[in-house]
Amino acid sequence: MLIPSDIIQGLRNLYDELKVEEINKTAFEVIEVEEDLDSSKNR
Repeated sequence: MLIPSDIIQGLRNLYDELKVEEINKTAFEVIEVEEDLDSSKNR
């Protein structure tokens, strides 16, 4: 199973190679979802 940090790193590597802004946007969306999940677990 991939953990969110693996997914984010993979997206970063892909963005570094292709320079497609949509990849960067997707990475930030993954980070936002991860933060939302973490904050809901801590309640």
